[in-house]
Amino acid sequence: MDEKGTLDLELTVNTPLIESDKSSPVPLVKAPIFYLPIPSPHWCRLATDTLDYASPLSSIPPPSLLTFDSKSWCCCGSVRPEDVDTTTQSFVVFGVQTATRCEIEVAACMVCCHCLQKKYGPDCGSVGILNGNKCYGFTHELLNEYMSLFTSTVIPFSTFVTTHHRAYTDLLSPLPFCSTETFTRVWFAFTELQELDSGMQCISCGQHPETIIADGFSIAYSSLKFVQGLLPPSATSNASPVNNTATLGSSNTQKAIPDWNLWKKVQGLVALSSRPMDFALPSNAVPELYSLVSYYLHLPAKSKLCVAVHELLLQVCIFRC
Repeated sequence: MDEKGTLDLELTVNTPLIESDKSSPVPLVKAPIFYLPIPSPHWCRLATDTLDYASPLSSIPPPSLLTFDSKSWCCCGSVRPEDVDTTTQSFVVFGVQTATRCEIEVAACMVCCHCLQKKYGPDCGSVGILNGNKCYGFTHELLNEYMSLFTSTVIPFSTFVTTHHRAYTDLLSPLPFCSTETFTRVWFAFTELQELDSGMQCISCGQHPETIIADGFSIAYSSLKFVQGLLPPSATSNASPVNNTATLGSSNTQKAIPDWNLWKKVQGLVALSSRPMDFALPSNAVPELYSLVSYYLHLPAKSKLCVAVHELLLQVCIFRC
């Protein structure tokens, strides 16, 4: 337990999904105890999604005993044999409002028992629980709750953890909520097993366009982590890899407005405080751009939609090269 009263748990999600252990006489693959695909929440599910739970998730307490199934394995990658001797041990499930104690079936791994002393354990995904390390688990309901929050508002992990730590205190939970570091590791490991495809694609380029323009962040850093060494993922340095085959800025296919004269004409339009009624693009203009400019010229002046389209035209001009 840290100084804030939260639990900092040692979870198997610290290990990579696939990592060869060359020091072992037996070829091993280290991975989290959970590995099966996890259904996405109903509120963001697409018509093409087929994965679902056997029964709806709810806030009911977890089963008193979490048992093995046919897909149980060890974090070394070994699948549990049918004839292995099983035992039970204490297991804590962190839910939305409180932590619940129960039992979980485990068995000594037949492959890594001499070098790593690990155990087989159930995935627990079928009952809506993420099995962290066969001692602690997290309900999918709790992890999906954070997903819903950060996609609708800016909420850092530390704020979410503090809120649930207070809720656990009010409801006299037998254990406090986990630490921010633990929840962050668990949540990213959880979403890695979810199919969260948006289904969006370019009508011309398909699902994987050659050039994309991204803007904004969904997850914010905690204010406690605003230090001098914190940089965005897009930051480069002298040690950054260089792709010598890239020709960004030299190919007309990667420019929003490939024609220089056309770009200058549109740039002059958006720079004006008022829209000239005699403005017209040449006949060889990009069809989509021609439609957007025509739409902009016919919108009511200073309306919200007019301001939004004007901002879009500004961005198109900025990303010409």
